[in-house]
Amino acid sequence: MEEATHKLRELIGNLKALRDRLTELRHDLELSVPQAVPRLDLSLFFVNRALSSLEAAATPQGLKLVVQT
Repeated sequence: MEEATHKLRELIGNLKALRDRLTELRHDLELSVPQAVPRLDLSLFFVNRALSSLEAAATPQGLKLVVQT
């Protein structure tokens, strides 16, 4: 269970880094390539949804549910 928790937290950290990079990229491209912004917004939406689900699963109660299924 500890290894699963560690891997899950590692994945959450990587997704947060990806979200931060996508946000920076979005700000950089707003003026130069505005047509790319909607796709980045969609990417950010899905990354945030994944983060929300994984952060819920990373709680002790969430881990119990994951292990049971």
